[in-house]
Amino acid sequence: MKISYFILLMCFFVGFSCQNQQEEKKYTTKIAENNATKEIIKEKPKKTMFDSLKAFQTLKIGKFEIDIKIPTNIPASEIKGNILILQGWAFPKDDWCKKSQLCEKALAAGYRLIMPEMGKSVYSRKYYKETLKEWRVFPKRGWLTDTVFKELQEKYGIMLAGQKNYIIGLSTGGRGVALIALDKPEIFTACGALSGDYDQTQMPTDRVMAGFYGNFATQAKRWQTDDNVLSRITEWKTPIYIGHGKKDAIVPPAQSKLLYDAIKKNHPNLNIKLNMPQNNAHDYKYWDSEVDNMLKFFKEIE
Repeated sequence: MKISYFILLMCFFVGFSCQNQQEEKKYTTKIAENNATKEIIKEKPKKTMFDSLKAFQTLKIGKFEIDIKIPTNIPASEIKGNILILQGWAFPKDDWCKKSQLCEKALAAGYRLIMPEMGKSVYSRKYYKETLKEWRVFPKRGWLTDTVFKELQEKYGIMLAGQKNYIIGLSTGGRGVALIALDKPEIFTACGALSGDYDQTQMPTDRVMAGFYGNFATQAKRWQTDDNVLSRITEWKTPIYIGHGKKDAIVPPAQSKLLYDAIKKNHPNLNIKLNMPQNNAHDYKYWDSEVDNMLKFFKEIE
């Protein structure tokens, strides 16, 4: 009888211990599952600062502003690339958008657009004592290459080397395209320059150039070297679409032919294209006609 009671008591304790072990195992598993869930949550991609940008937004970077336009027909993750848009001399930053189909077509094609306010800048590296005082308030190209690019890269994760980055410009903005492509070839996949000037020594009486660099007669060396695209042509690395209407009465069409010939001579294997229509001038009718050509060129480079 005592033996039976002892056996019964042992069974009770063994059963209780087994139950506790089962409960402990269940509890441990539950905690492990919860921890795994927590780890998964931690590993989920976090939103970047760029996700806070709207379809259209103006940002102040340093002393000046840029407009950013984002395609609304696709998710941010499917954006094809970035296009930096440089306006003509004294043109508002959104002028090309308002007076042509550039922005409409580029957004529809899946590009993010970045439009800086450059005002009367000629994309010089610095100003001189001869630079007109009223023109010194406008950004030098270092504002773009050293300040804007850095903030867009570090804060928003765009305009990074390795991404599909493009740059286009018209008139003085075409000059800016060439100088920035020379300064930052590692950033840009391809570029497009319309109606631009690239060798100021071929326009010695140009009043805008004289207003920045001083008179050619007294500052010839400066005109030949500082911010002179042709003087740096051996450094050129970026595929480029060059356009210029032959009836341009503002910037000599020969400027674009000079650029094309110089790149072709020094970099014969580089992908470049020149278009110089006979009946186009220095206006938005011409610049609008080149939108499809530039976007097609970019697509071919991809």
